[in-house]
Amino acid sequence: MTSVNFNAAATSALRTLQQSNSLLDATQNRISTGLKIGQAKDNAAYWSISTTMKSDNKALGTVKDALGLGAGTVDTAYQGLDAARAQLDDMKAKLTSALNPSVDRAAVQNDIDAYLSSLKSIASSSVFSGENWLSVNSGVDGYSSQKQVVASYARAADGTVSIDTIGIDTSTIALFDANANGNGIISSQAVLTAGGKELDFGGNAASGLAPALNGLDTATAKAGLDVGTAEKAKVSLGTFSMGGVDKNDRLSFDLSVDGSATKTITVKLSTLTDGTNTATGLAGLINAAIADPSGFGSAVATADLVDGKIVLTSATTGSTSALSVSNLKTVDGDGTVTTSAALSALNGVPKFGTGGATAVAVTYSTATDPIADGDKLKFSFTFNGDLYTTTETALTAGGTDTESEYATKLQSMINNATRVSDGTTLGSGKISVTGVDASGALKISTVGVGPTQNVNVTDVKINGAAPGAGKTANGLIAANGTVPTFAAAVSGAIGGAVANGDTISLDITMYADNATATGSAATKKSISFASNTNAATQGSNMQAALDQAFGTGVFSVAASGEVSTTAKGPNAGFLIANVTIADGNGVKSSTLGLSGGAMSSVGRDEALTATKATVSSSSAFAGELAFDAGDSLTFNVNLNDVSKTVTINKALIDSTLGGTSGKITSANDYVTVVNAALANAGVASVTAMNDNGTVKFETTSAGKADLSITDVKSSSGANSISVDEISITSASFKALSTDQQTQLINAYINVVSDKLKAVTSAASNMGSVAARIESQKTFVSTLMDTIDKGVSGLVDADMNEESTKLQALQVKQQLGVQALSIANQSAQNVLSLFRG
Repeated sequence: MTSVNFNAAATSALRTLQQSNSLLDATQNRISTGLKIGQAKDNAAYWSISTTMKSDNKALGTVKDALGLGAGTVDTAYQGLDAARAQLDDMKAKLTSALNPSVDRAAVQNDIDAYLSSLKSIASSSVFSGENWLSVNSGVDGYSSQKQVVASYARAADGTVSIDTIGIDTSTIALFDANANGNGIISSQAVLTAGGKELDFGGNAASGLAPALNGLDTATAKAGLDVGTAEKAKVSLGTFSMGGVDKNDRLSFDLSVDGSATKTITVKLSTLTDGTNTATGLAGLINAAIADPSGFGSAVATADLVDGKIVLTSATTGSTSALSVSNLKTVDGDGTVTTSAALSALNGVPKFGTGGATAVAVTYSTATDPIADGDKLKFSFTFNGDLYTTTETALTAGGTDTESEYATKLQSMINNATRVSDGTTLGSGKISVTGVDASGALKISTVGVGPTQNVNVTDVKINGAAPGAGKTANGLIAANGTVPTFAAAVSGAIGGAVANGDTISLDITMYADNATATGSAATKKSISFASNTNAATQGSNMQAALDQAFGTGVFSVAASGEVSTTAKGPNAGFLIANVTIADGNGVKSSTLGLSGGAMSSVGRDEALTATKATVSSSSAFAGELAFDAGDSLTFNVNLNDVSKTVTINKALIDSTLGGTSGKITSANDYVTVVNAALANAGVASVTAMNDNGTVKFETTSAGKADLSITDVKSSSGANSISVDEISITSASFKALSTDQQTQLINAYINVVSDKLKAVTSAASNMGSVAARIESQKTFVSTLMDTIDKGVSGLVDADMNEESTKLQALQVKQQLGVQALSIANQSAQNVLSLFRG
């Protein structure tokens, strides 16, 4: 049926044409965008997946950039370390050349300084994107040596995201650390060792207290007995040796015979007759000293010329027969002192008044040595912060009348003393000398009173030499008037040594803020420097040692020998103690080969059964012992003339008791550690046990045996130095003996070699990190490509397929247009019927 109201054919053709146009538009859109799924309406699931993956890929792109940034930082650090390695390598070679005596060490030091300058430049310029891993300050807030480089981005099945990093520990690669307690390879301290021996000179002294000896240094020995008759107590002082002996040397040791009070035996080798056997003569001098005075006890010293031993034997027999020898000391011949001129107490301390203002006074005890005719006295003193020196004046010995004369001479010397700073004479009416009273005391006091007054006598010398083997007043802190505060400028003096080339060692404590007359926060250091008969030269040597220990500008050493703090006021002070003198060869004066430790022996009664040899410490375990990394306790175990050195240190304590604290908290643990140390030393025939808190050493089997503990030493560690402190031209280095200089250069070489290994290891670590970052960067790039490929498979259009569809749809569109045209023509045919 043909209807004038509805053309079904045209409608059908129109719908077909519209569908073709819609498909054609979609196909053209896919071709123009290249996407099969460009919007969520195209395919919601695939669109969601692809959108998430594209977002993750962008994050991976950021990871790739972070890896590139990290690679640049690591590579910068590596290049810096590699350059530093080359500088250290060259420095090591230069130091090795300095061992040759003919090499110009000044030129070598110039090269070393240049290397150090290059190392600092390398470290400071190794910066990438604001980060410097080679020059740091670990003491600033917020610093962390743990660096992180973003390495990956991942999304789990539940949608949670995780980011992983590559960790880099930069604490082991920094060359310089501005923090004094930091671990910069170049700036950190390293122990000085040469020939397998730790050095106690040439660097910065170890800090902290040395471990307690717990009575090992004064242990009591008892010989093991086999079955036999009664015997005498006998002690061998050691094997006689003439090495390093000077005829002017003196020996002294403490001796107790058969339980008597201890007496100091002093032997002057200068009294030996020329041409006599020195060992026999030494035994004779010991016998003479034992016999004077009488009533001390009976013992005889003999010289065994075959074995070269000096042997002391008690005159009695049985268990009451006993000998105890300890505290063997030597004095270099140049240190002989004729008299102390009534000023024997050089550590005089000012007294304080309890009422109103009082004068400051220094009181000296009665003289222990008589004044000899013609002795010449000279001393220095500080008065109200200024140093004055007197003119050497001859003294006269005599009775009571000469005591007042002596006081008068002292008064004259003080009045005419000149101020070191400008040569001004002190004058009278400022310091008063009170004559020697009935008790033999001498008083020097200020005339003025009040807290501003101050006087302290130092640097006392007799005939040009200072009492105490070159040691004078040990610089005790002076005080002011009635107020117990420090002097305006605290000072003390070290007298000129009595010979060139001797090594002077001392402990010096610098008092800091909140100091008081009785105690304060303090820093203690040990220094060593070479003596010289020229006071200015010796002062320069001491200044260099102080500067190296505390830094420049802390202490000042005047040409007169006075040592002063640069800081002034009530919070400034220092104390000098433990002054020792060693001969120019770097060792203490010869002991003639005799043992330096405590030795004892008892006789024996007639024995029907054999006994074990024992040695017992003189005191019980005193409480917790804490060993730091550098601390050590060493002693020799001597069994039947075979001696072995036993060492206790933190490593042994930790391995024996477990843990890492280095602490011994009980007597039982102490004995356990001692037995472990004996085993390490190869001492198989001696064991230690806890005897009511004391340590008792005992032979493992009974029978005749001599057992002793000698040379007990406690140390807080060796000297240390950093690479940037090395100098072979400093005054302190030049003050050392030739042998010490050689040892120190070898120690410097060891330090640089160890640091070279550390830098090489650090560079190797950076190389490993760089390789890991590069590998991760390659993986991230590959992963991004893989994700792009997967997303493309989901949403990208197939252009071959779409172009084919496009052509087909274009044909279909054209056919639809023609069909619609034909359908519309049928309606025209109906209309023609109505035209006439």
